[in-house]
Amino acid sequence: MKATVVGTVDDLFVAAGASVATGAPLYDIRVETVPDPVAKTDAEGLMTTEQPQTVVTFVKVRAPAAGIVSALTVIHGQSVAIGEATGQIAPPPSPARG
Repeated sequence: MKATVVGTVDDLFVAAGASVATGAPLYDIRVETVPDPVAKTDAEGLMTTEQPQTVVTFVKVRAPAAGIVSALTVIHGQSVAIGEATGQIAPPPSPARG
């Protein structure tokens, strides 16, 4: 599994050894976006620049396939980058045939 955005790991929803379905949420990444400053002119004609508040969003990283979480290599508060490997999912065990 890989991080899908640049940010900081927030909530972990699974641990190594957990069984997951395709698309199950694995963990959240907190993404902070700093908007561009906004220039304004007041009633007296003076120009000022205002910095809007940082926008915080959370992006869920989901299981790319069903199976067992064989490794989860991120922790709460860890910075991640797009495409960074953050764990592995092993195929589910095959049913025994008799």
